[in-house]
Formats: sequence, structure tokens, C-alpha cells
Amino acid sequence: MSTDSVEEDSNSNNSRPPLWKFVTVEGKISGGGNVRFTCNYCNKSFTGSYFRVKSHLLKIGGTGVAKCLKVSSNDLVMMQREQGEFETRAAKVLPKQVPLLTSNSRTNSFSSSASTGPSMGTRLMIISH
Repeated sequence: MSTDSVEEDSNSNNSRPPLWKFVTVEGKISGGGNVRFTCNYCNKSFTGSYFRVKSHLLKIGGTGVAKCLKVSSNDLVMMQREQGEFETRAAKVLPKQVPLLTSNSRTNSFSSSASTGPSMGTRLMIISH
């Protein structure tokens, strides 16, 4: 393997969510990013997306997937760190948010035009007579 391919592999791993390496993906299921996967710690199988992988391995309750009882506290801390670093990197590459018009700015423009002339409702009533 050349140095270039090693760098490409490590770069592609930086963009891949880190917890995938702790499960075995058995196959893609139709619809979205759902797959069938087995936890490498407890050997339980699940169907779902990365959200379920993360919930299972990081022992996040209330998500509809069982917490992994085989992940040690040391491994949990390591996984949480890796996931946090990944989320930080991912947030940096997201596009900047552009502010949208708010309902207040639209209301103000309508109310200023309404004060200078008849309202749209009044115009419709005049047209209908």
C-alpha cells in the first residue's frame, strides 16, 4: 500500500462517524441510512441508522434502543471523546446559517403599506360588488 492511499484512508476515516468501527454492518436496508448491525461488544443485532449505533454504545437512554451493558467505563469515555471530536469537526464544515425573514419583518412591511391605503380585504370587497 502506498503512502498516498494510507493518507486517503485516514482522511476518509475523519469524515466517517467514529462509532461505526465498534459494530459490524451486516447489510443495508431499504430506506434512508438504515442498516442491520451487530454490536462488537455484546453481539446484539439491531436495525437502524448511526443514531441507534451511538445511542447503544454511548448508553443514551430514551432512544428506543437498549444500552450496551458490555461497554466498560474506560471504553465509554474513549467513545464519548471520539464522538465529541467528530461532532466538533463536522460542525466546522457545515455551511454558515443565513438569517431568514422573520414573521415580524413581514408583518411590519404589511402594516406599513396597510396604513397608507386600504387593506387587501377592503379591496377584495370593493371588487366583489
